[in-house]
Amino acid sequence: AECLRNELCGSCVTVHLAYPPDMATRGFELEQATKPVENSGMFPLELHTPAAVASLLLRSLCGHAPPFHLPSPDPVQNLLVNSVAGATPRWSSVGDALLAPVAVLLEGIAVRWMDRVAAPYGRRLWRQPQPGAGGSPGR
Repeated sequence: AECLRNELCGSCVTVHLAYPPDMATRGFELEQATKPVENSGMFPLELHTPAAVASLLLRSLCGHAPPFHLPSPDPVQNLLVNSVAGATPRWSSVGDALLAPVAVLLEGIAVRWMDRVAAPYGRRLWRQPQPGAGGSPGR
């Protein structure tokens, strides 16, 4: 998206990037039923309605100067997205710079927490016999 935005800069076409949060949809329900039990508690379960997410995205796009990174209704997600935006247009470079120490702290906590939650799945996965493994050479 970043390259496309840059290539189309100055034309009548604009490019934006959205990071929708978890939403109360049938697809989300199916995902919850099929994902590993260890990963079920990965994120705090704050579901947003598709209508609320779509409304925020459309309001952002219809504004005077729509941002490249469209906002989410989740402020923590917005902070994390802004912290890894790289060399892309930002809402507020000064604001991002002031919030950077908070973002770095949150990222460190999030990574350790997600690894701690997901690690039991990896251990369980590698303890299970793999197809083709065992007494026969798998011919």
